[in-house]
Amino acid sequence: LYGAAVGKDGEQLDANIQGEVQQQLDVLCNTIMLRAFCGSSSSIHSVASEEEDEPRCCSDVMMDSAFAVGDYIAVFDPIDGSKNIDSSLPVGSIFGIYKKQPGSTVDTSTFLQDGSSLVASGYCLFSATTVLVLTMGSGVDGFTLDPDSGRFLHTLKDIRIPRKGNIYSLNEANYRDFEEPVQRYLTAIKSGSSSTGMKA
Repeated sequence: LYGAAVGKDGEQLDANIQGEVQQQLDVLCNTIMLRAFCGSSSSIHSVASEEEDEPRCCSDVMMDSAFAVGDYIAVFDPIDGSKNIDSSLPVGSIFGIYKKQPGSTVDTSTFLQDGSSLVASGYCLFSATTVLVLTMGSGVDGFTLDPDSGRFLHTLKDIRIPRKGNIYSLNEANYRDFEEPVQRYLTAIKSGSSSTGMKA
């Protein structure tokens, strides 16, 4: 499952919609998530994946018209951070669920709703432990996979970002590409002169 994905002809697959070369694990996880969202219930009508150029109706994914009846759509990135795979670093899956307008046809605009319209969203981090973080609009909770039972245990309740802290996280390699006010803020955080008064 390591390395770039190749097609039946042995040629490397095209880059995904983000311009990234698809890894074998990207393709496998995309297939698993498409089938899980579309095949696990009759709730999801259509899906959009970061690994595919266009949204798809669940009837297309499952090759059965019975799967085009749900009231919700799912958006997801099956494996975020797939560049980390070769280095054995953590990766994760990110997803969001929207409600489609009753009686409306699903097209690209259906997937372009803003974040405040999300019915549920979350991510699953795959590392030394597997942690699922989920919100359904009223708080954020975390669940840790118990490998012995195969169940997620509710281990993190009402997760909140602290008002102050001494850690920040971003891809520092993009610093020069950030707008000047963002660069000033990050410099202030590093020097301890930001509004938090703490040095990161």
